[in-house]
Amino acid sequence: MYAVVWLIITILILIFAIVLSQGKGAFLLAGYNMMSDSEKEKYAEAR
Repeated sequence: MYAVVWLIITILILIFAIVLSQGKGAFLLAGYNMMSDSEKEKYAEAR
């Protein structure tokens, strides 16, 4: 039972890590959408 829980948690963390490593996770930053364009440029978000 515990192995299933660990497997699910591991998969979720891996998906999260892949999203962040590809530069697509800027929307997860607190207040990102409210930043000015010059402040958003500090974070190199791949598009």
